[in-house]
Amino acid sequence: MLIKKMIKLQDIVANKNSVKKKMRVARGNGSGKGGTSGRGHKGQKSRSGFSLRAGFEGGQMPLYRRMPKQYRQKKVSNKKNYQLITLSQLNKLEEVDTTVDKAILVENKIIRETSLPLKLLANGTLDKKVNIKVEKVTKNARIQIEKLGGKVEVLG
Repeated sequence: MLIKKMIKLQDIVANKNSVKKKMRVARGNGSGKGGTSGRGHKGQKSRSGFSLRAGFEGGQMPLYRRMPKQYRQKKVSNKKNYQLITLSQLNKLEEVDTTVDKAILVENKIIRETSLPLKLLANGTLDKKVNIKVEKVTKNARIQIEKLGGKVEVLG
């Protein structure tokens, strides 16, 4: 029968070299930290009770005050990113019977990413009838597509 010895608080010992002795400052020159105790000679930093405020630059105008006010605050942007398509890019499509959506645009290598919403711009001219599904469209792009008999479906 195996009997385990119960560990007592007085039996617990730290591992060898795991506990380092604290440096005793100002206990004579032989210790290596005598005399000025590692604080150098005179000055504000050598005195007792000294504490340096965060951002203090020794009397120089601190960085947070040198910066203009507009850059001091965190800017929060409500800007929404869109993947842009132009009418001239839609001209590159072969005749499409169904409506043009992200899948068809990726297939024809007009766009690469499907995660961003699409925005149709009126750059260039359109020569063919196109039915398209996009999240946003400019007024002139809508007018040009509807002139040729196409439809623009704005997705919510």
